[in-house]
Amino acid sequence: MSLDETHQVVQSSNLPEDLKEIVGRIARDAEDMDLRLSEFKILHKTKMVGVAVGGSVFVLGILFVLVSIFIFFNLFSLNYSEKIRLAVSSVATVIGIVQLLAGILLIGR
Repeated sequence: MSLDETHQVVQSSNLPEDLKEIVGRIARDAEDMDLRLSEFKILHKTKMVGVAVGGSVFVLGILFVLVSIFIFFNLFSLNYSEKIRLAVSSVATVIGIVQLLAGILLIGR
C-alpha cells in the first residue's frame, strides 16, 4: 500500500485526529525505510561484484607470477637468450604483482 492510499484510508475512517497523524507518520517512516533498504541492497550487490572481480584479478596475478617463474627458470624449454627471458620474466612479475595488489584491494573493499 502506498503512502497516498494509506492517507486516504486513514482520512476516511472514524479515527481521532491524533491517531490519524500518528498513522500517517508511521506510513511515511515505513516508506522511507523501504527506500533505504533498496539502496542498501544495491550497495550490497555492488560490493559482491567487486569481490568477484577482485578474485579473478587476484587469480590472474598468481598466474602471471607463476608464468614469470617458469620463464625465468626456462621450464618451458624456450630457445630464447637469457636477456630476453629475464626481460619477459621481469615484466610478467611486475604485472602479476600489480594484479595481486589490485585483487586484494578489490576483495577487501
